[in-house]
Amino acid sequence: MRFLLGLLCAFSVVGCGSGRGGVDVAGTVTFTGGEPLPRGVVTISGPGGSYRAAIKSDGTYMISDVPADTYKVALTGVFDGPPIQGDQMEYDADGNYIETTAIEPKSLISPMYSAFDQSGMVLKVPGEYDLQVPKAQ
Repeated sequence: MRFLLGLLCAFSVVGCGSGRGGVDVAGTVTFTGGEPLPRGVVTISGPGGSYRAAIKSDGTYMISDVPADTYKVALTGVFDGPPIQGDQMEYDADGNYIETTAIEPKSLISPMYSAFDQSGMVLKVPGEYDLQVPKAQ
């Protein structure tokens, strides 16, 4: 009985949280010149693990509970136009498929920023978390 009581006390002290003891990584992703990236995903990867967050329309992002470490950064999904969601087929009033010409989205940044080893971007946690990239040519 004392053993079970001891275990119960130990769990109540330790808790059931993640236990990583990390910090919130919040920042803004902008183009060179200050205009915010309108969408995309920030992914960071390092010895402390991999984490990602969506970029909001104002360029901000937030990743919670990131352990202190140095992380490589990749940006993905940074395209013009609205995000493509699933199968966007069109049909006429009778339910017949209408053939449409798909418009290939254009990346707003160089594809090199989508690869950790090519982006050249690094975040040190804790530290500054704003990121800046040039627009695609």
